[in-house]
Amino acid sequence: MAKAKKIAMPGVKRKSGFLYFVDKNGNVCCTIAKKFKSAKEKGKDIVAETKISKKPGCMYYLDKDGDVCEVRMSRNGAKKKKRAEKAKPDVKFIVYEQNGKMRLFRSKKLHLAEKGRNFEISEPTTANKQYGVWLTYEAKRSTRYKKTKKFVKLAKPAKNIRLVNKIPKKYNY
Repeated sequence: MAKAKKIAMPGVKRKSGFLYFVDKNGNVCCTIAKKFKSAKEKGKDIVAETKISKKPGCMYYLDKDGDVCEVRMSRNGAKKKKRAEKAKPDVKFIVYEQNGKMRLFRSKKLHLAEKGRNFEISEPTTANKQYGVWLTYEAKRSTRYKKTKKFVKLAKPAKNIRLVNKIPKKYNY
C-alpha cells in the first residue's frame, strides 16, 4: 500500500453529520451527509482555502488531524476486456423437414446465450396462434447456469426437428 504524505495543514475541526473533501480547485469543503440532507439543502461550503494543485493518479483526503493528505492510487485491478473478448452470443440452428407435397429441408438461425448446456426441444405446438417449438436449456450467466426457455417459430407442419451447430448442405437457410 502506498504511503500517504501531508501536503497542507489547515487543521480543520470536523463536525458530526458533515462530509469533508478536497474539491477540484484544491480547497477543503464540507457538505451535509446524505442521510441528514433534505431535498432543499444542496451545495458545499469552503472550510479552508488551500489551493492545492491536484496530480492525476493521486487521491486527496482529510486525515484525523484535519490535514490534507495525498496518496498514489492503486490501479492494479482487473484489466478491461477488449471488445473482441466480450461475451458473444452462441449461434445454433434448428433444422427440420417440412411436410407437404414436396419434402423440404429447412433451418432457422438462433442466437443463444454465450454458453449453454442440456438442450431440449419440445414437440411442435402453437403459442399465441403461432406454430413452433419450445427450446429449453441452461444458459451460463457469469459463474452459474440458469434455466432458460425460448419459443422458436417454425413453418407448418414440421418433423425431425433437431438442434445443430452447422447447417447441412441440403437445408435451405
